Amino acid sequence: MAPSAKAKAKAAQSKAPAKAAAMAPASASPDDRARAALATMSKPSPLTPWSADSDRSLLDLGSHGQVRDDVACLFSGPGITDLSHIQDLCATLRSGHYEVAERCCEVGGVESTLALMTDPLQEASLRAHAAEALWLLVRDHESCIRVIQAGGHDSVIKLVKSEGQSGTGTIVGGALRVLGETLYSEPRSSGLWTSDRPSILIEALDWVLRIDSHDQRGPLLLTVCSLSALWVCRANGAAIRSVLPLLGLLPRLVRRLKEHQEEPDIIFEGSRLMHALSWRCRSWPEDIRAPVLAALDGLSKPQDESLEEQASQIHDVNQKALEAVRNMQPAAPGSLMEMD
Repeated sequence: MAPSAKAKAKAAQSKAPAKAAAMAPASASPDDRARAALATMSKPSPLTPWSADSDRSLLDLGSHGQVRDDVACLFSGPGITDLSHIQDLCATLRSGHYEVAERCCEVGGVESTLALMTDPLQEASLRAHAAEALWLLVRDHESCIRVIQAGGHDSVIKLVKSEGQSGTGTIVGGALRVLGETLYSEPRSSGLWTSDRPSILIEALDWVLRIDSHDQRGPLLLTVCSLSALWVCRANGAAIRSVLPLLGLLPRLVRRLKEHQEEPDIIFEGSRLMHALSWRCRSWPEDIRAPVLAALDGLSKPQDESLEEQASQIHDVNQKALEAVRNMQPAAPGSLMEMD
């Protein structure tokens, strides 16, 4: 299910910088990749929004802000070299309201930034800013549908796979943050859910769990758990077995979740993933089942008891996972689990 806490119509500043993750190449440590990904997510664009004094194509949306209506022209064609355009777009979207992003979508902002982000011939800095701009644009279901209709999910997943094997983390981090906003709008009937694409998320989760820094790991863990839980629930046909390797990561996952006990969003998404896997995989080897059972009870009790509604949601999904795992017939170590 899509997280209900997402308020697409709010200003971009309210979006948590948690929506990013990346896979680590052999040449970089997990912490190095985390720093690269998070730096792109949290650093504001250096330029001020477009102003009426310098831009003739600026549209005035009254109290909602201003936006150019020639965005598609700015980012189309080969050899884009002006980084300031995409920086200005990011700054405009960050400082504007929902209506600013909506107007930018109407004039081709989604398609243009998606094409720029996924173009391997463009400079890395341009692509990283394009990923930020696209994330700032997708604030509602309609803008997510624009990404899907432009073939965005296939393109972004291919980008994650290729850059995850050789990149530095910034582009992949931005791309997975976009997926975190748009993937919930992908129709359940889509062929995406019958593919072997979850292997990307398995690699990403493995990398995130190896990050030593608590602060760098948390936002990335939130995103990857959320995307993985969604994929486990929607995987269809033969693709269901492609999520099976996630089970092998659960003992490491629960150890990391204990370190984030005071961060209810992370506990919620981690519990969602375990609940989804308990629904899909009816029998787990005991070396996976036992540590998960031991950890689930403690994870249902957030440290901040003032967050009553959030604590209740965490408790509910945690108890469902706990009951399902407790009632399992354990499988032999190393055997294939029975799957739905």
